[in-house]
Amino acid sequence: MREPSAQPVPDRDVAKVLTMRALVPAFLERADDEILAAGPRVVGFSSTFSQNVPSLALARLLKQHDPSPGSSSGTSCPGWPRPATT
Repeated sequence: MREPSAQPVPDRDVAKVLTMRALVPAFLERADDEILAAGPRVVGFSSTFSQNVPSLALARLLKQHDPSPGSSSGTSCPGWPRPATT
């Protein structure tokens, strides 16, 4: 297997990532507020690939603010069934 070549990441790309990262806490808090305001008994998460960690971050925040709703999560695993991740 060939080693990937290390190429520098352009500054504009780094700036975009840092800008988006700074928006994450407020986004999670807003989503948390909106979901809990509905008074759910269960909160379900479905995600694939790069969505797994953000979904788990929101699930964790929801549990911190109100542990009463149950949660269920599943992921896409092409080629074979897989149990929920949480």
